Amino acid sequence: DYSSYHPRIIAKMIDYEFETGNPYDEIPKEIMFQNIYGGIRDEYAWFPFFAKLSEWLEGQWEEFNSTNRLKLPWGTNIYKNRIENPNKNKILSYLIQAYETYYNTLTLDRVLKLLDGKKTKIVLYTYDSILLDVAKEDIKTLLPKIKQELEADGFPTRMSVGENYGALIKK
Repeated sequence: DYSSYHPRIIAKMIDYEFETGNPYDEIPKEIMFQNIYGGIRDEYAWFPFFAKLSEWLEGQWEEFNSTNRLKLPWGTNIYKNRIENPNKNKILSYLIQAYETYYNTLTLDRVLKLLDGKKTKIVLYTYDSILLDVAKEDIKTLLPKIKQELEADGFPTRMSVGENYGALIKK
């Protein structure tokens, strides 16, 4: 699964780099999520990440209100009249989900190409993880390639392996 997926997606959206590379070294996870999804609170607005996000979001909000549309990463628009009670946080959520979908479709396309003709199959996909049924003959050669493709857009992953879903152990 992806490590700190949403904070890293936002960092890409706003062109921000976390000093250590790990968002939670800079901002505790609970504070990160409270401020991403509940609005940036005044007592945390001074954090460089939140300051840049706030500035970026203000620009997105102004553009949304002047054009009456929200432009998604692949060029599609969501028109203002299609969003019930729009506000900055709702716009941010729409954009996070859009970028997440964008990156996930690119990644899944690359992984599916690697799996073509292999016994290994994708069993389950969620927004931040992929569960694979890996054939024994594919473990040593295919798993490193899959990990490389999952991380190609700059999103680090953690991998777990096991005989079944209930016996997964982090690697």
